[in-house]
Amino acid sequence: MKAKWKKFAVRLALTTMVMVFGLIALLLNPNVMFAHAVTHGKFIVYANTPLDEATLAPFLDGAIQRVEGCELYDDGYHYKIILAHNSFYNKIDNLIFDPYAAARPTANNIIVKAPVDLEAKVALTDRSRIDLTYLLSHEMIHCLQANSYGMAKFNPFSPPPMWKLEGYPEYISRPELHNKGQDQLREQISQYLKWEASLNDGWIQVSDNHHLPGIYVKGRLMTTYLMEVKEMTYDDLLKEQVKEEEVYQAMLSWAATTDP
Repeated sequence: MKAKWKKFAVRLALTTMVMVFGLIALLLNPNVMFAHAVTHGKFIVYANTPLDEATLAPFLDGAIQRVEGCELYDDGYHYKIILAHNSFYNKIDNLIFDPYAAARPTANNIIVKAPVDLEAKVALTDRSRIDLTYLLSHEMIHCLQANSYGMAKFNPFSPPPMWKLEGYPEYISRPELHNKGQDQLREQISQYLKWEASLNDGWIQVSDNHHLPGIYVKGRLMTTYLMEVKEMTYDDLLKEQVKEEEVYQAMLSWAATTDP
C-alpha cells in the first residue's frame, strides 16, 4: 500500500511540475495562442483578428521614437505585442495578474488586456481612453527595465518601490509633460498637490479621458525632479539610499522656491 501511495505522490508531483512549467512557458510565449500576426520594425503584433500594418505603424513608430532616447534603450531588442482582450489567454492571465490592468509586460511581451480601437489608436477601459503610443512606450520601458536589470529585480512579484518602477516609464512615455523646463515641473507639482488633497480612491483624472493611479503621477514628478534638476540617471535613482519620502520632501522644497 505504501508503495502505491509513493507512486501516486511521485506522479502527482511530476504532473504538477509539468503543469507549472507549461503555464510558465505559455505566459512567456503567449503568441502561440493567436491566429494572426503582423511584423513592423522591432515589433510583432499578434491578435485573433486580421491586422493591417498601415493601421499599426503610426503608434508603433511613435512608441519607438519616445523610447529610443532613454538610457535603457537596446537597439537589438524586439517586442511582441499581444492584443489579448476577449481571448482565452486573457482569461488565464486574469487569474494570475491584475484583471483590471490595461496592459502589462512579461519579458519582451506586451500584453494589451483592454479592448483596443486601432483606427482611433486608443485602448479602452472603464475609466479611460488611453493613447496607444503612450501605453506601448510605457510598457516598453518596463520590458527594458527587466532587460537591463534582470527579472530577479523587475518582476510582478517582487518589484522595486512603485515610484521607482512606474515613474521612469511615465517620464519617458510622456515627453510633452517635461519639455518646457523647470517652470513646467513646478506648475505640475503644484497641480499634483491639489489633486492629492482631493484623492478619494487613489486615482487622478489627468485629462478628460484619462485616469491614472496617483503613484504614477507622483513617481513621474519625482523622477523628473531627480533627472532634470539633480541630473541623476535612472541607475542612480534605483539605488537603495534614494528614499521616496526624502526625495518627495526635497522636491516640494525646491518647487516652493523661484531660484533655479
